Amino acid sequence: MISELWKVLQGKKFETMQLQVDNIIALGYPLNALLNQLHTHTVHHAELSDLDKAFICEKIAQADQYLIDGANESLQLLDICAFIMRRL
Repeated sequence: MISELWKVLQGKKFETMQLQVDNIIALGYPLNALLNQLHTHTVHHAELSDLDKAFICEKIAQADQYLIDGANESLQLLDICAFIMRRL
């Protein structure tokens, strides 16, 4: 699932990314597990600079805190994905 999402993020098309996020939410993937996978994929991504990796990991941590506070999963995942798309 994470490799498919990452390919969509590299495509730089917001509408495609939004559809992928909607599909992930509709399929019921646990967002905490997905955030962990996104974090791992980000850290090991060879094309990202260390600064971009740090910014993305910080955004994932913020979203995790917002989810703990009761934020909407779909909006948080959309926010993270849009942020990663801008950094790629």
